Amino acid sequence: MTASTEVQDRFVTLNGLRVHYREWGSPDAPPLVMLHGAAGFARGWDAVAVTLADRWHIVAADLRGHGESEWAADYTLDHFIGDMEQLVEHLGLARLALVGHSLGGMIGLHYAARRPERMTRLVIGDIGPDAFTLPAVVEGIQVQLRAAAAEAFDDPQVPIRRALAAAAPAVPADVVRARTAYNLVQGADGLWHWRYDGARYTATLALGQESEDAAWAALAQVRCPTLVVRGETSPVLSRETAGRMVDVLTDGRWVEVPAAGHSVPLENLAGYLAVVTPFLLEQAG
Repeated sequence: MTASTEVQDRFVTLNGLRVHYREWGSPDAPPLVMLHGAAGFARGWDAVAVTLADRWHIVAADLRGHGESEWAADYTLDHFIGDMEQLVEHLGLARLALVGHSLGGMIGLHYAARRPERMTRLVIGDIGPDAFTLPAVVEGIQVQLRAAAAEAFDDPQVPIRRALAAAAPAVPADVVRARTAYNLVQGADGLWHWRYDGARYTATLALGQESEDAAWAALAQVRCPTLVVRGETSPVLSRETAGRMVDVLTDGRWVEVPAAGHSVPLENLAGYLAVVTPFLLEQAG
C-alpha cells in the first residue's frame, strides 16, 4: 500500500455529535470532501478515494445518524449542512471540491450555495430538487428506512443473503457482502440492527414543495463548475430534471453513466470515474 492509498479513521465533535470521517492523501494536496447518501456510509467511497488519493487530500464523512457517527434528534437539511460547515472549519479548508451522492449531493449543493467562496468544484450525484416531491422517490425512501428501523436479525447472514439477491448484476458479490455486513451492528439485545437511524431520519427530514423550491433556488446560487451525474436507469433523477438543473446552474453540465441505476459509483465504478475524474482535474477558467 502506498502512502496515497493509506487511510486514517478519525472522529470529531460537530454540533455536539461525535462524527466519524476517513482521510486519504497528502494534507498538502487540493482538498476533496465526499458525502454519501441516505442509509450509506463513508466507507462506500473507498474504491473511489483510492483512485484519486494520489492527487487529492480526500475526506469522506459519515453523516449524522449513519456509519460510525452518532445518532441525532434531528435530520433536517439545515443540520446536515451545519455539520458540513463545522467539518470544513475543523479541517481548516479555505477552498475545496465536493463530491456528493444522493442525499450527499443535496447537502453539497446547498453548502455550495451558502459558501460559494470556498468551492472549487461540485459533483451532484443522481439527485435533483424534485426528489423532495416525486411520489415514487419520497414514498420509496420512507418505506425502506422505516422498515429497516423496525428490523432486527438473529443472524447477520439473513440481510446479507437478501442484499445479494437484490444487488445489481454488475456489483461483485464480495462487495455486497462487505458493505452489508459493515452496515449492521450488534445491539445490547444481541440482535443485529442497521447502523443508520432510519426512523428519525424519515420523521425529521423536510419534504414537499417548499424543500424542492429551496433546492432550485440554491442551485441558482452555486458559482463553481458543477457536474450533475445521472445513472442511465435511475428512477431518482430524470434526464429532464438534469437538463433543467444545468440551465439553472451558473456553470453546469450533466452526464449519464451507462449500465447504472441510482447507485452509480457502486453499479459502474469505472464509468463513474471516467466522468468524475477528468472533471475534478480540469483547471478552472
